[in-house]
Amino acid sequence: MNDSLTHMKTIRDMMRRAAAPDADIYRDLLACFNGTPYVWGGSSPSGCDCSGSVCTALNILYGTDKDETADTLHKLYFTEMKDNDDALCAVFFLNRAGRAVHVSGRTGDDFYMNVSSAEPGQKGTIRSYEELRTMYPSFRMVQQSLRTGAWR
Repeated sequence: MNDSLTHMKTIRDMMRRAAAPDADIYRDLLACFNGTPYVWGGSSPSGCDCSGSVCTALNILYGTDKDETADTLHKLYFTEMKDNDDALCAVFFLNRAGRAVHVSGRTGDDFYMNVSSAEPGQKGTIRSYEELRTMYPSFRMVQQSLRTGAWR
């Protein structure tokens, strides 16, 4: 296992010992992707793509091993946005056909981890919702929450 994933598991374990809610752990795990090089199909802080950051954060949180596309996350795992602090959230970018072609996991309040080739230097960057809207004007943005029990 690479060091960055071991580091993420340490964060998870420390936060669980402190009785942190899953949503706080998820947000801190997503933050580990800040500065991560964009790598199509990647799924670790040493290199990943948009869905890889969300899937890896959820995998570390729940001890699973799933690898899904943005569209599959949108259709099978996430549902309407729950506007509360306990929700594990993401924003999906839908094309005209309604297919999710990009995803950014919510790191807190109005901020999202955006791992994308569109970022300067092609590195993961924390962006506000408005910044994302400006970066991706041709897509419909849909905020959603993880379905209860969906990732386990």
